[in-house]
Amino acid sequence: MSDLQPADTPVILIWGGTATGKSSLAAAALFDPKSELPSLDRGRTASSANAAGLSRIWQGLSEGRPTAPTVNDEVSVTLYRNRSTPVLLKDVRGGLVDFVSDEPTERLLRSAAVILFIMDFHSRDAIRQLRAINPVWNLCADIPKGLVFTKCELHLDRDHDAWEKKPSWWQDFQQLRALGSHIERFGDAVFPTSVYGYHPESKFPAFTLGEFGELRPMNIRPREVTRPFAWALSQIDAHDPA
Repeated sequence: MSDLQPADTPVILIWGGTATGKSSLAAAALFDPKSELPSLDRGRTASSANAAGLSRIWQGLSEGRPTAPTVNDEVSVTLYRNRSTPVLLKDVRGGLVDFVSDEPTERLLRSAAVILFIMDFHSRDAIRQLRAINPVWNLCADIPKGLVFTKCELHLDRDHDAWEKKPSWWQDFQQLRALGSHIERFGDAVFPTSVYGYHPESKFPAFTLGEFGELRPMNIRPREVTRPFAWALSQIDAHDPA
C-alpha cells in the first residue's frame, strides 16, 4: 500500500536525541493492542507501507528484545483516521537535533503542524537537551509543542499521581524543578510515558537485566504512551476542524 500523501498533509514531528526512546514510544502507541487512540483507523495505519519498521520494534519489545538506537533512520508513518484526514507522523533521526540551523532541518521543522519533544526522564544531560529546544522554539513559535518524558518507570512509582494526569506532576522531582523555566512553557502538555510499564503483581518495572547489565523488556505493559499522540491529533483538529 502506498503512503504517498498530499503536500498539505498535517505533520506530527517527533524530535529528540539518540536513545531517548522515540521509536519505541511510537511503536507502543500504534501497535500495543491495549493502547487507546480511538480516532485512529488502526488496521489501515498498521498495514501502510512505512509502518513495518515500527511494527518490528513492537514485536521485539513484546518478545523481550530491547530496541537498538535508530541513529540514522527517519521514519514517516501515515496515521489514517476514522473521521478525519490522514496525518503524517515523522520520527526524526536523533542526529539532527544539533543541526537546527541547517536549511533542510529548518524546512522539516517548519513543515510540522505539531512538535513532540522527547526526553529520557533519567537523562544525565537534561539541561543540554532542554536548552537545545530553544532554537526550535524560536523558529516554530506558532506551532503547538509538547514535551514527552520516556522511561518514566525507572523513577515514577506505579501509583504516582503523574499517571493520573496530575497537572505539573514534574514539580515533584527536584531535578526537574531546577529546570522549571524550560518546562513551564509547555503548560499542561508535559507527558510522562513508559513503554515497559509495570508488573501488575509486584508493581516493579517490567524489565529484567541482561548478561551485560542492560535493561531487557519482560512482559511489558505500556503506560500512557498514547496521551502525547492523542493531544497532538487534538491540536491539529483544533486548528483545522475540517
